[in-house]
Parts: sequence; structure tokens; C-alpha cells
Amino acid sequence: MKTIIEPFRIKSIEPLRITGRREREAAIAAAGFNLFALRSEDVVVDLLTDSGTGAMSSAQWAAIMLGDESYAGAPSFARFEAAVQELTGFPQVVPTHQGRAAEHLLARALVRPGHCVPNNTHFDTTRANLEAAGAEALDLPCVESRDLKKQGSHRIQGIADDFVPALLDLAAWDEIIDVWDGDAILMAQKLARELGLAVGISSGANFLGALAIAAAQGPHAVVATVFPDCNKKYMSTDLVRDEPVLEHYQSPHVELTGLRVVPRAGIRRTPLLPCGGGRLPAFALVE
Repeated sequence: MKTIIEPFRIKSIEPLRITGRREREAAIAAAGFNLFALRSEDVVVDLLTDSGTGAMSSAQWAAIMLGDESYAGAPSFARFEAAVQELTGFPQVVPTHQGRAAEHLLARALVRPGHCVPNNTHFDTTRANLEAAGAEALDLPCVESRDLKKQGSHRIQGIADDFVPALLDLAAWDEIIDVWDGDAILMAQKLARELGLAVGISSGANFLGALAIAAAQGPHAVVATVFPDCNKKYMSTDLVRDEPVLEHYQSPHVELTGLRVVPRAGIRRTPLLPCGGGRLPAFALVE
């Protein structure tokens, strides 16, 4: 049952100065439309601050009173370290107390000069840390993002109806094949369940597109496609949920009879569809 009220009591309040629209428009204009130049007392609803919240639970307030302020060896750090080790499996834990500092360390550890890091739109400090490490922070927003009232029409991550990145040569397209997102989800689930190919939703869509081309070219057609990603990034999406089968879907009629792996020439061991690491996969022939 979904609760309709907040399941907690608020025991402290802070008064806010309520401003009118004209006053807020004057304040943002005086700040040169720069949110960082605004005074916080002129802001009623703060959508810029994302590093934390002013709300604390009764247990958190109590922990302040019980906290050990020792410079080293504090039991609170031992509890934090044990929790992180249990969740991640990493033996060494070095806390950073600010997200931008952690972001800086991550960029320095993983990014090299000449790397290109794509994103829909980089946060300002994310861009700064990537560029400071010598990488290009590439923004690839879809055209839909310019219209805040427009809703996306499918559930395939990384693709939008009007998404045309600069590196895509539209003149090289022969045709566009439509695939229903629910059909792509079912196909990706079938590839994982029957062949052990742990692929994402877009891979299911690509496979159905390849089947459509093969059907049009005849029984002896050989069609190559790409499985862009594994499924480890989809654990909170509809890929891991029950998807209803609609009458016009093609995936229920697809029979997968086998899988053969063709290693790349000159490479002794080639993992099939690796998740990260920059390694080249073998060719997989799905029959």
C-alpha cells in the first residue's frame, strides 16, 4: 500500500522569506542570470543545491551528540569503513567529504588526455574536471530536451527520437527500421535467458532490426549487427521486469537455436561481449 502522507514528523522548522515573481525576476537579472551570483535569501525554492539537504532524522541529531571528534581512530569512521567494504568489496577506503573532490579524483584516475567523454549534458564541475584532465567533455543532448513539456516515446536508454549526434552521417543511412521498445525488451530477455547473452535493451532492438533485414533478403542472408552494451546498467529498468506481450511483437515468434563464437584473428583469448575494460569481443553468430 502506497502511503499518502510522509511517514515521519518534522520537529524543526526554518522560516523562508517569500518573494514575488517581479522581485525574483529583478534579483536574477541583477545577478546577470548567474545562479551562483544570487543571494540565497532571494531564493524560495532552491533547485541548484544538490549536494545534500538540511533535513536530518532524529537518529542523525542524536549521533551528533554521540559523535567522536577524534582526529584519528574514531569509531564512527570504523563503522563507515566497514559499511563501504561490505557494499563494495574494496579493502581500502579513503573518504572524500565533497562530491567535486571525489569527481576530481575519479577523473584523474580514469581519464587521459585525448579521451572523449560523452554525456547528455555535463554538470559544470564535471566538465571542468574532465577538461582539466585533458579530455573532451562532449554534450549530446537530444532535440527533445529543448521542449520541457515533451515526453520521450520509448524506453531504450541512450537513444531519443530526435537524437542526431554530430558523428552520425545521415547520408549513410539506407533505411530506418522501427522496433517497439517492449519488443526490444522481450528480445533482450530472450537472448539472456536462452543463450546467456547478457545484453541491454538496445541490443534487443538491433537484433530484431537485423532479423527484419534478413527476412527481406531471403533465407540465405547473412546480416551483421552490434550489441552495444551488456545489461549491468539496466538493473533498475524495465529490462528486469515482466514485460507484457502485445499481438504485434515479433520476439515471441523468434526461435533461437544456438550460438557460435568466432574469435578474432591473431588474438588468443577473446571474451564474448565483455562489460568494460576496453577489450575487443569475439564475433558471435546467433542462429
